[in-house]
Amino acid sequence: MRISNIMIVLLSMIAILLIGCTDEKADDTPKTGFTPENVTLKEIGDFKELVDEKLVFVDSSGVEWTAPKGTLTDGASVPRLALWLSDGRFESEFLKAAIIHDAYCQSENEQITPNQFKKRPWQDVHRMFYEACLAGGTSPLKARIMFAAVWLGGPRWDAQERNLDHISKKRLKEEFEYCKEWISVTNPSVAEIEAWMTDREQALLAEPN
Repeated sequence: MRISNIMIVLLSMIAILLIGCTDEKADDTPKTGFTPENVTLKEIGDFKELVDEKLVFVDSSGVEWTAPKGTLTDGASVPRLALWLSDGRFESEFLKAAIIHDAYCQSENEQITPNQFKKRPWQDVHRMFYEACLAGGTSPLKARIMFAAVWLGGPRWDAQERNLDHISKKRLKEEFEYCKEWISVTNPSVAEIEAWMTDREQALLAEPN
Protein backbone atom coordinates (compact mmCIF):
# COMPACT_ATOMS: atom_id res chain seq x y z
CA MET A 1 0.00 0.00 0.00
CA ARG A 2 2.85 2.36 0.89
CA ILE A 3 4.54 1.70 -2.48
CA SER A 4 1.30 2.42 -4.29
CA ASN A 5 0.96 5.77 -2.53
CA ILE A 6 4.52 6.67 -3.45
CA MET A 7 3.83 5.78 -7.08
CA ILE A 8 0.71 7.93 -7.08
CA VAL A 9 2.67 10.87 -5.73
CA LEU A 10 5.42 10.39 -8.33
CA LEU A 11 2.93 10.11 -11.17
CA SER A 12 1.17 13.26 -9.99
CA MET A 13 4.46 15.16 -9.93
CA ILE A 14 5.30 13.96 -13.45
CA ALA A 15 1.87 15.02 -14.69
CA ILE A 16 2.33 18.50 -13.19
CA LEU A 17 5.73 18.82 -14.84
CA LEU A 18 4.34 17.72 -18.21
CA ILE A 19 1.49 20.22 -17.99
CA GLY A 20 3.99 22.94 -17.17
CA CYS A 21 6.11 22.04 -20.19
CA THR A 22 3.05 22.03 -22.42
CA ASP A 23 2.02 25.48 -21.22
CA GLU A 24 5.54 26.81 -21.73
CA LYS A 25 5.62 25.47 -25.29
CA ALA A 26 2.21 26.96 -26.01
CA ASP A 27 3.48 30.38 -24.89
CA ASP A 28 6.24 30.15 -27.50
CA THR A 29 3.78 29.70 -30.37
CA PRO A 30 3.70 32.79 -32.62
CA LYS A 31 0.43 34.68 -32.34
CA THR A 32 -0.56 36.08 -35.71
CA GLY A 33 -2.03 39.57 -35.62
CA PHE A 34 -1.50 43.26 -34.97
CA THR A 35 -0.24 45.25 -32.01
CA PRO A 36 -1.92 47.57 -31.20
CA GLU A 37 -5.32 46.46 -32.46
CA ASN A 38 -6.42 50.03 -33.08
CA VAL A 39 -4.25 52.67 -34.75
CA THR A 40 -4.22 56.46 -34.63
CA LEU A 41 -3.61 58.37 -37.87
CA LYS A 42 -3.58 61.96 -39.02
CA GLU A 43 -4.09 63.29 -42.52
CA ILE A 44 -1.08 64.54 -44.47
CA GLY A 45 -2.38 65.60 -47.89
CA ASP A 46 -3.42 62.47 -49.80
CA PHE A 47 -1.78 60.29 -47.16
CA LYS A 48 -2.36 59.33 -43.56
CA GLU A 49 0.49 59.30 -41.04
CA LEU A 50 0.86 56.79 -38.20
CA VAL A 51 0.74 58.64 -34.88
CA ASP A 52 1.29 55.60 -32.65
CA GLU A 53 4.84 54.71 -31.62
CA LYS A 54 4.70 51.70 -33.94
CA LEU A 55 2.40 49.12 -35.51
CA VAL A 56 3.56 45.51 -35.48
CA PHE A 57 2.23 42.56 -37.49
CA VAL A 58 3.26 38.96 -36.82
CA ASP A 59 2.65 36.67 -39.79
CA SER A 60 1.82 32.95 -39.74
CA SER A 61 5.52 32.03 -39.70
CA GLY A 62 6.15 34.14 -36.63
CA VAL A 63 7.99 36.83 -38.61
CA GLU A 64 7.54 40.33 -37.19
CA TRP A 65 6.86 43.29 -39.49
CA THR A 66 6.94 46.85 -38.14
CA ALA A 67 5.67 50.25 -39.23
CA PRO A 68 7.29 52.93 -37.04
CA LYS A 69 5.74 56.20 -35.97
CA GLY A 70 5.48 58.59 -38.92
CA THR A 71 4.89 55.88 -41.55
CA LEU A 72 2.81 57.24 -44.43
CA THR A 73 0.10 55.28 -46.24
CA ASP A 74 -2.23 56.01 -49.12
CA GLY A 75 -4.40 53.06 -48.13
CA ALA A 76 -5.44 50.33 -50.53
CA SER A 77 -4.07 51.94 -53.65
CA VAL A 78 -1.87 50.66 -56.48
CA PRO A 79 -0.69 53.73 -58.44
CA ARG A 80 0.88 51.62 -61.20
CA LEU A 81 -2.58 50.25 -61.91
CA ALA A 82 -4.18 53.67 -61.44
CA LEU A 83 -6.41 51.74 -59.09
CA TRP A 84 -8.01 52.10 -55.70
CA LEU A 85 -8.78 48.59 -54.51
CA SER A 86 -11.90 49.66 -52.68
CA ASP A 87 -14.43 52.48 -52.69
CA GLY A 88 -12.94 53.45 -49.34
CA ARG A 89 -9.19 53.03 -49.56
CA PHE A 90 -8.78 53.63 -45.81
CA GLU A 91 -11.34 51.04 -44.69
CA SER A 92 -10.47 49.44 -41.36
CA GLU A 93 -10.46 45.87 -42.69
CA PHE A 94 -7.25 46.43 -44.64
CA LEU A 95 -5.91 49.75 -43.31
CA LYS A 96 -3.35 48.18 -40.95
CA ALA A 97 -2.19 45.84 -43.73
CA ALA A 98 -1.65 48.87 -45.97
CA ILE A 99 0.33 50.71 -43.25
CA ILE A 100 2.67 47.75 -42.68
CA HIS A 101 3.07 47.12 -46.42
CA ASP A 102 3.78 50.78 -47.18
CA ALA A 103 6.44 50.91 -44.45
CA TYR A 104 8.47 48.46 -46.54
CA CYS A 105 7.92 49.71 -50.09
CA GLN A 106 5.98 52.97 -50.37
CA SER A 107 8.41 55.49 -51.90
CA GLU A 108 7.29 58.25 -49.51
CA ASN A 109 8.63 56.15 -46.63
CA GLU A 110 12.17 55.67 -47.91
CA GLN A 111 13.55 58.31 -45.54
CA ILE A 112 11.13 57.47 -42.73
CA THR A 113 11.93 53.74 -42.60
CA PRO A 114 15.48 53.54 -44.03
CA ASN A 115 16.47 50.46 -42.02
CA GLN A 116 13.72 48.34 -43.53
CA PHE A 117 12.69 50.05 -46.77
CA LYS A 118 13.00 47.44 -49.54
CA LYS A 119 15.32 45.37 -47.34
CA ARG A 120 13.21 42.19 -47.59
CA PRO A 121 12.36 40.41 -50.87
CA TRP A 122 9.49 42.08 -52.68
CA GLN A 123 7.69 38.76 -52.94
CA ASP A 124 7.74 38.35 -49.14
CA VAL A 125 6.47 41.89 -48.61
CA HIS A 126 3.52 41.36 -50.94
CA ARG A 127 2.69 37.95 -49.41
CA MET A 128 2.74 39.56 -46.00
CA PHE A 129 0.21 42.09 -47.24
CA TYR A 130 -2.19 39.26 -48.09
CA GLU A 131 -1.86 37.70 -44.63
CA ALA A 132 -2.23 41.10 -42.98
CA CYS A 133 -5.41 41.77 -44.95
CA LEU A 134 -6.91 38.53 -43.66
CA ALA A 135 -5.82 39.33 -40.11
CA GLY A 136 -7.51 42.71 -40.40
CA GLY A 137 -10.84 41.18 -41.40
CA THR A 138 -10.73 41.30 -45.21
CA SER A 139 -12.67 38.46 -46.82
CA PRO A 140 -10.46 35.71 -48.35
CA LEU A 141 -11.68 36.39 -51.90
CA LYS A 142 -11.16 40.14 -51.64
CA ALA A 143 -7.74 39.61 -50.01
CA ARG A 144 -6.68 37.40 -52.94
CA ILE A 145 -7.78 40.02 -55.47
CA MET A 146 -5.91 42.73 -53.54
CA PHE A 147 -2.84 40.48 -53.37
CA ALA A 148 -2.94 39.97 -57.14
CA ALA A 149 -3.14 43.72 -57.71
CA VAL A 150 -0.16 44.41 -55.45
CA TRP A 151 1.83 41.53 -56.98
CA LEU A 152 1.21 42.84 -60.50
CA GLY A 153 1.35 46.59 -59.97
CA GLY A 154 3.32 46.98 -56.75
CA PRO A 155 7.03 47.81 -56.63
CA ARG A 156 9.65 45.16 -57.40
CA TRP A 157 13.25 45.46 -56.39
CA ASP A 158 16.37 43.31 -56.71
CA ALA A 159 14.85 41.65 -59.77
CA GLN A 160 15.52 43.80 -62.80
CA GLU A 161 14.63 40.99 -65.19
CA ARG A 162 11.12 40.92 -63.69
CA ASN A 163 10.60 44.67 -63.60
CA LEU A 164 7.32 45.76 -65.17
CA ASP A 165 7.87 49.52 -64.92
CA HIS A 166 8.04 49.88 -68.69
CA ILE A 167 4.60 48.28 -69.14
CA SER A 168 1.93 50.94 -69.57
CA LYS A 169 -0.63 51.52 -66.83
CA LYS A 170 -3.37 50.79 -69.34
CA ARG A 171 -1.89 47.40 -70.20
CA LEU A 172 -1.33 46.50 -66.54
CA LYS A 173 -4.91 47.48 -65.73
CA GLU A 174 -6.18 45.22 -68.53
CA GLU A 175 -4.07 42.36 -67.18
CA PHE A 176 -5.35 42.90 -63.66
CA GLU A 177 -8.99 42.86 -64.78
CA TYR A 178 -8.30 39.57 -66.55
CA CYS A 179 -6.74 38.13 -63.41
CA LYS A 180 -9.51 39.51 -61.18
CA GLU A 181 -12.15 37.73 -63.25
CA TRP A 182 -10.17 34.47 -63.08
CA ILE A 183 -9.86 34.73 -59.28
CA SER A 184 -13.56 35.50 -58.87
CA VAL A 185 -14.53 32.43 -60.87
CA THR A 186 -11.98 29.87 -59.63
CA ASN A 187 -11.14 31.16 -56.10
CA PRO A 188 -7.53 29.92 -56.36
CA SER A 189 -4.95 29.63 -53.60
CA VAL A 190 -2.22 32.24 -53.17
CA ALA A 191 0.31 29.80 -54.64
CA GLU A 192 -1.92 29.35 -57.69
CA ILE A 193 -2.25 33.11 -58.07
CA GLU A 194 1.52 33.51 -57.97
CA ALA A 195 1.94 30.80 -60.61
CA TRP A 196 -0.71 32.45 -62.79
CA MET A 197 0.85 35.89 -62.40
CA THR A 198 4.32 34.55 -63.16
CA ASP A 199 3.09 33.05 -66.42
CA ARG A 200 1.26 36.25 -67.36
CA GLU A 201 4.33 38.26 -66.39
CA GLN A 202 6.38 36.40 -68.99
CA ALA A 203 3.72 37.18 -71.59
CA LEU A 204 3.81 40.88 -70.68
CA LEU A 205 7.59 41.01 -70.86
CA ALA A 206 7.52 39.35 -74.26
CA GLU A 207 5.19 41.98 -75.72
CA PRO A 208 6.77 44.73 -77.83
CA ASN A 209 7.14 48.07 -76.07
